[in-house]
Amino acid sequence: MNDAAALEADLHRLIPLSAAMAVRVGHFDVETLVLTAPLEDNRNHTGTGFAGSLYALASLAGWALLRGVFQRAGLEPALVLGEGRMRYLRPVGDDLMATATLEMAEQNALVQRLRQGRRVRGELVIPVPDMETAVYNGRFYATPATDWPTRSDHPL
Repeated sequence: MNDAAALEADLHRLIPLSAAMAVRVGHFDVETLVLTAPLEDNRNHTGTGFAGSLYALASLAGWALLRGVFQRAGLEPALVLGEGRMRYLRPVGDDLMATATLEMAEQNALVQRLRQGRRVRGELVIPVPDMETAVYNGRFYATPATDWPTRSDHPL
């Protein structure tokens, strides 16, 4: 995944909500991913950012950043959000933006654990769009793909 268009296409294919929200990749490199979404498609009744859209955008940013970390390492684990919390400090009156960041040392530790066949927990703090407006805390889990139920054998 080496360009923004490919990442956007993957997000829209794998997580259809991202297409409905018109999510775009604003920036990405090995440590940072910035996702954006237009306010017009993600507003509430007062014309400010819908809380559910802010939460979803932050969740997507964290998930996509971690997915990229594992893909670059040649790994394809089952990656899910285990817990997420959002603090809404003031209304968002512009297009939505979430910035997920994970330093290389932390990335390497996660990859090493996964390569050892162990379950991995990654915790991310994601400003939406900044720490003074809304802050998302997400806990993501990755397991070797063979340890995770597939859609066909999932109990639901």
